[in-house]
Amino acid sequence: MKYIKFIIILLVTNFTINSYAQSNEETIIADLESSFMQYNEFYSCYVFFLDSLMGSYDNIGLYKFEDINKSLENCVFFVAEKFDPKDSTIVGIYKDGNILWQSEPIIFGGYVEIILVRDINMDTKTDIAIKVWDGMYTEWVWIFSWDGVRCDIINDITADDYYPGETKSKLIGDLNSFGFCDYEGDGILEIICGKASITNGYGVYSWNGNLYGEWASTPEIPENFLFPANNLTAKCNTYVTKNNNQFVYYYELSNDSTSVQNIASFDLYPTVCFESTQSPPGWFGGSGNAQPLTGWTTIFRPERLIFPGDTLDGYIIKCSKLPKIVDYYIQGHTREASNPIEGPEITQVDLLTDLFNNSFHGKTIAPGDSIVYFIATEFIDTLKSYNNQSYDLGWIQTQEERDKYNTYFNNTSNYLSQNNNNAAKSELQIVLNECNTDSSTVLTSEAYALLYFNTEYLIEQIPDTEPGLPVKLQDSQGNLLQGGSLQYYDGSWMDAVNNGNGTFNVITERITVSIRMTYEGGNQQFNNVPVGPDTVTFQTVNSTVKLLNSLNEPLADPSADGTVQFYAGSWREFGTIINGEVTKELLPRQYSFRMTYGGANNDKQQNIGDDPVVVFQTVNSTVQLLDSQGNLIQEEGIVQYYAGSWRTFGTTTSGTVSNELLPKSYSFRMTHEGVNNDKQQDIGVEDTVSFSTVFCVVQVKDSQNQPVDGAEVKYYSGSWRDIGLTANGEVNKELLPKNLTFRVIHNGVVQNKQQDIGTNNIVEFVVE
Repeated sequence: MKYIKFIIILLVTNFTINSYAQSNEETIIADLESSFMQYNEFYSCYVFFLDSLMGSYDNIGLYKFEDINKSLENCVFFVAEKFDPKDSTIVGIYKDGNILWQSEPIIFGGYVEIILVRDINMDTKTDIAIKVWDGMYTEWVWIFSWDGVRCDIINDITADDYYPGETKSKLIGDLNSFGFCDYEGDGILEIICGKASITNGYGVYSWNGNLYGEWASTPEIPENFLFPANNLTAKCNTYVTKNNNQFVYYYELSNDSTSVQNIASFDLYPTVCFESTQSPPGWFGGSGNAQPLTGWTTIFRPERLIFPGDTLDGYIIKCSKLPKIVDYYIQGHTREASNPIEGPEITQVDLLTDLFNNSFHGKTIAPGDSIVYFIATEFIDTLKSYNNQSYDLGWIQTQEERDKYNTYFNNTSNYLSQNNNNAAKSELQIVLNECNTDSSTVLTSEAYALLYFNTEYLIEQIPDTEPGLPVKLQDSQGNLLQGGSLQYYDGSWMDAVNNGNGTFNVITERITVSIRMTYEGGNQQFNNVPVGPDTVTFQTVNSTVKLLNSLNEPLADPSADGTVQFYAGSWREFGTIINGEVTKELLPRQYSFRMTYGGANNDKQQNIGDDPVVVFQTVNSTVQLLDSQGNLIQEEGIVQYYAGSWRTFGTTTSGTVSNELLPKSYSFRMTHEGVNNDKQQDIGVEDTVSFSTVFCVVQVKDSQNQPVDGAEVKYYSGSWRDIGLTANGEVNKELLPKNLTFRVIHNGVVQNKQQDIGTNNIVEFVVE
């Protein structure tokens, strides 16, 4: 066998090939074949022009052909074949009519193809990876490390099983399956391939510091593995313009010169815009239906990747939605995972999780959410949040500038609480003027877009006229209640002015109007209300939800997990039961209530305007363990019930255990002597759940049908458990009915038998 570290012999040729045009393939081949006549044997040659390969990509467009030291300029890689049944193929490099280097005859037959030229192991040398096809279904990869003068083989090799004394590369795989990846994210590439012997995953060859091969340290790569895509540092610059009522978001991406990976995808989260997106050449983008995600990718156009040190713009969103702060995620170009033949597939959730955890991440701006209910004071709070976040992100350079804008927003809020709309709008106009002044000095384009366009929108929402109909929302004690929204009907339902303190203003020229208050998802409507100075009041009721036990007592156990929801357009949180009850202010109307206790839930519908107290009651459910004669079993049984997951019910004492649960159908599980049975029952119909054992008899006889005494009998349930020693040829035990494996040990001989004792309680063994 040849050495594992195989050093190619440099053949310093003393002859010079006649001068020719480097691009003349026929001339090159003829000259090469002529040069090999010195061996008195005919070699058939073919060549690869290395200059023409540089800048191209490997088979999946992931890794670029690169000559990092420029040592292969104007060079040709040649293959000379003799087709002898032994190692006979020679590879080499020549330039300007001279053979710079050639190998020993090291490769047996097959067609040679270059699959990658670059430094794949980060040793500052250019590596030439070739694959050799055997004419059937198998390929071998050889790797030559070129230092400008000579090549070393850096792949593991082995003796040929068919031709003793000859060698083969140990990098073997299925036809057309070889590729490269950076599984460990360290810049050193792994070589992967398909292998007929592998159902899932890849065949993997890794670098051990000396050679590529299959080592103890070689990682196993599952077929659905999502490769590292965060080995890069990037930057996203964003600016926004406005054309009529549409915003245009422009994004520019920069890949830092220190990055290892090229940028292949760019995503914004959470934001969705189905109006219009544009992409740079070679990229495509859009918004998804399943997730609030807008993104671009060029995974199928590797020549459009953003390489380290490069910048690319042309990522555009046109949308009517106001700017908000979102996260951006940039991923490097890497090998795509494919779904395995067997095992779990890669889901959209997997891909989203990979995006969040396997990317370069930062903050930028993007279209926000649609504004359904406009509340001026809440919108001002949003503006203040944008202002503070912009300072934290470095988009506002000084604390003084941040505080200046917060002062403007606080003044606006105070004016609105005084119903001084005109003063509020004047204060906000100052914000617009300051944004224009500061945009060239202390505000980035992101901070400018957030503050300017959102403030502009706020000004448009504040009416110039004074209120026509005052409305207030108060709780059951008469206190003003914030968080409501008011609409009035004027040809269509329109939003009233929300003063942010529980009061509203309806601005209309109608004499009477219908008004609708919405609070916590529920609403109440008054019709034909006269428009005038008299305040209209909506008042909530203090709704109480109680949880009582089977004795009509409050469930006051501090460990209880009773939680309440109510339905108003969607299920909403009502609160958590404390000392048997929980209260909440709601508008008087009919709601559906849901009590969750012990993992289970019950629903109930009630009009709290008629009766504000909603009562849920548990039942005292009892689980009992009986023997085959109907007697309570004294030994303990462990009881569980299923409500979203298996939960602890309790342990029987003297054969019973009780627990308070909401009335509904549950699955119960009894575990006794290591054996479990499941049973489903509606405890609202019958609150006692019974499990019964069977009288299991194990009989041991010899071949003459005579009872055998002293045989050791066990059964398996999680582990081997003792029943006892036979007397008069048998031993018995009360067990839950189930298909069990029994074992008899007699005279050192072990016999196993599987039997469902719920069908036949007598288990028979015959021993020698």
